[in-house]
Amino acid sequence: MDYLCPDCLGELEEKSKKFICLKCGNEYQVQENIPVFCQNKDFFHSELTKQEMNQLLAFAERDDWHSEIGSFFKEQPEDKKAIISGYLIKETKAAWKYLLDLKKREKVLVFSSGVSDPSLCLSRNFTKVYTLDFSRENLQLLRIKARRQKRDNIITIQAGVAPHLPFREDFFDAAVLNDIITWSPLFRAGNPRQTQKDLLTELSRVIKPDGQLYIGTENRFNFQYFFGQPEEYSGLRFITLLPPFIANIYSRLLRGKPFRARYHSQQGYRQLLFQSGFDKVHFYSPIPDFRDFHTILDLAAGSRQTQSSAFDQKNFKARSEEHTSEPQSHSFTSYAVFCLKKKTFSF
Repeated sequence: MDYLCPDCLGELEEKSKKFICLKCGNEYQVQENIPVFCQNKDFFHSELTKQEMNQLLAFAERDDWHSEIGSFFKEQPEDKKAIISGYLIKETKAAWKYLLDLKKREKVLVFSSGVSDPSLCLSRNFTKVYTLDFSRENLQLLRIKARRQKRDNIITIQAGVAPHLPFREDFFDAAVLNDIITWSPLFRAGNPRQTQKDLLTELSRVIKPDGQLYIGTENRFNFQYFFGQPEEYSGLRFITLLPPFIANIYSRLLRGKPFRARYHSQQGYRQLLFQSGFDKVHFYSPIPDFRDFHTILDLAAGSRQTQSSAFDQKNFKARSEEHTSEPQSHSFTSYAVFCLKKKTFSF
């Protein structure tokens, strides 16, 4: 059995399309071959509306889905076209996978982020890809795409908000948090930074001792924020630059609710990861940003590399060994963060 109870980490028994915890007695349904390890199985979160997503799912199931989706695509505004293209076509968003040690390719855990979901791309490099998402619709679309591409090694799980991840200790060779860590406090109660730490600590538990964690995330001190670019979640200007308690006051005054998204600087992420069990942390700056980049800057080596050369791991390691000092602060838009649990590993 791959899974444990997400509430108490007890052993599960599978009976007639559900899992029963032998320790606390909780029951978890399996719907359309997707285990549901969350309380709100109808939760929906996507860059598309639920109606648009249901249309997309209906088109994707049809034999003539290319023409159907083409017609649907043409009717959409430009911002939605980019989102739909990301859902159905573009896989270069996962080019960062070459930062991972792909020799250890047995099992990888992916926290799906809707349009940026990298599961299909990773399924070519790992024996099994376990994809978690809060929203069933995102998982259904992923399963349709995987079936059409004959990728039978993607396992979908509806989960993410329980006290624990529903897996055993030291289960995964790698895990991916792409466009997740900043927003995770929106889906969990409690202190925002502590919820981020709890999630990372759980990842440290389920990743093997020499396992890897990749994080794609925003930079609190993104230079664009200094010029007044609104923050994506709240729509407020300059809010990431403020101390959290002042940001909350600012958000309550203008929006009537606290600001729960939590951004960090390079040093802030380093401290958070170290406190969560990751001993080796290495930063890159994707250009223009982590969601879709053509160039990456190794912040330890201080050198710019294009995609054609950036993902030569030997070069990355050699550069990192030769340059041990890192700048104290950066105004890059975002970070690609590569983390390891084991202290004895060296880049």
